[in-house]
Amino acid sequence: MKPNWLKLAAAAGLFLFYLQWFRDGNYYSFLDFVNLAFHEAGHVFTAPFGRFVNFSGGTLFQITIPALCAFYFYREGNRFGYALCVFWTGENFLNVGIYVKDAVRQALPLVGGGEHDWTYLLELFGLLGRCETVGKLIFFAGSLIVFYSLFLVVKDALREPAASN
Repeated sequence: MKPNWLKLAAAAGLFLFYLQWFRDGNYYSFLDFVNLAFHEAGHVFTAPFGRFVNFSGGTLFQITIPALCAFYFYREGNRFGYALCVFWTGENFLNVGIYVKDAVRQALPLVGGGEHDWTYLLELFGLLGRCETVGKLIFFAGSLIVFYSLFLVVKDALREPAASN
């Protein structure tokens, strides 16, 4: 059985996409416009539930929406769709890690100004002075999720040949 070369090419493309975060420590991709919309929607939907939930809501939605999409594809038996959404979830963790590391410097632009989510959250838990470490741990978790998704894509590509005409 021959491998599905399109899926292997997709895995290579996703890996190259992942490497952009190491070329530019504050990489912003086309996908981040979607991620930002979900992040901001999280603040809107969690606003009635108090300050802590509202500040957490952006990150919660940003990570939960792609994870729910992954769950949907998993239940449907669509291995490739599942793997892509797992990648998307990991990519969001990468961005959250960068956002967390910015909690003290606050160099990243905030939509609409206001208070930095992670400055508030880390200060609340007495971890603001450790924002670099916490951010790196979240980024590392995102990297693990990304590599898991790449493993899934390659595994799927080797299991299922491309459709022939």
